[in-house]
Amino acid sequence: MHASQAATHIALACNGSELSIWDLRKQQKSYHAKGNKPNRIGLVDKPWNTTAAFLPGSDGQRVVVGTAYHKLRLYDVKSRRPALDLEFGEAKVTALAPQGNGKLFDVFDYAIGICAKRSQYCRISFVAKLR
Repeated sequence: MHASQAATHIALACNGSELSIWDLRKQQKSYHAKGNKPNRIGLVDKPWNTTAAFLPGSDGQRVVVGTAYHKLRLYDVKSRRPALDLEFGEAKVTALAPQGNGKLFDVFDYAIGICAKRSQYCRISFVAKLR
């Protein structure tokens, strides 16, 4: 669970359910993401979301979600599926820390000890392996 900067929205992403965003002023769900598309043999992976963070300056409109399948997903409330879906590292993403400008966020993978700074467009600008 993560609250937006203005504390008007919260993002819920957990094991077994897709991302949902709640508007605290209206006290109702304002967004619910669709599940993944079926793979080539017709099976759909059950979501295993581990962390979520709003991008600063997006007014609760853009959320980054980290999964236990070592993926990062960028959601925009204009669409129901992730706007961007990419793999990160080799173990689950355990924490996300958005930067103040809204264009960068830090990604942490504690199992292997990786810390990376990514842009909103997911270009790696710095990676450090922790020991």
